[in-house]
Amino acid sequence: MENLTPENTALLVVDMQDGESWKFSTHHWMRIVESIGILTTVARAVRMPIIHIFYSTRLPKHIGPFKYDENIDPFVFKDTNGDTKNIWSSEHIVSDCFPNVGEWMYGKNSRNAFKEGDFLSGLKEKKGDQLQNLLVSGVMLNDCIIRTARGGQKLGYQSIVIPEATGSTMGAEKEWMAENGEDISTAAVSDIIRHIGMTRADIGRTLVQSVLEVRPIRQWL
Repeated sequence: MENLTPENTALLVVDMQDGESWKFSTHHWMRIVESIGILTTVARAVRMPIIHIFYSTRLPKHIGPFKYDENIDPFVFKDTNGDTKNIWSSEHIVSDCFPNVGEWMYGKNSRNAFKEGDFLSGLKEKKGDQLQNLLVSGVMLNDCIIRTARGGQKLGYQSIVIPEATGSTMGAEKEWMAENGEDISTAAVSDIIRHIGMTRADIGRTLVQSVLEVRPIRQWL
């Protein structure tokens, strides 16, 4: 992680949809949501790209990436017969993980977001081919997270899974990663913050200005 900078890194937020929350205890789910909230707040402060990835079996294929526009519902499309389909209503996006206007979104119909190729290639070109690292957060660790992380690595990215910001119904994340994710790097939220050069004061100001409550601050410093 020595070369981790806002310029060469993107944050992936995978499948943070309300339909997933019932699979976790309230405490576990809130830990994931709060951790992602910290990561997205910090990423926005340092202008690190965020890509919000959503899953729907109703998608005919992967769509995007496209920038979120509050005036357009990205989850409604017309099929080949001209009929309007709603692939996933925006009300079902977890409110604390909702994309800001202008942030990237990507819809997938498979577990691996990279199944149909490098959907980040356009963003990589805009960043002058600097994009090297992917911070992977969201659910489920034992399914879409690990598959997307490995898919990114096959394309030459360094995938870094953030255990606090993901979860599995199979038990403790650390034990699962030790057994199944030995080829994938991991990092704590606090490690990410330090590597991108934010200070305690920076974080405090950023969080106070965000929609998050101030109470989670201490655990990340």
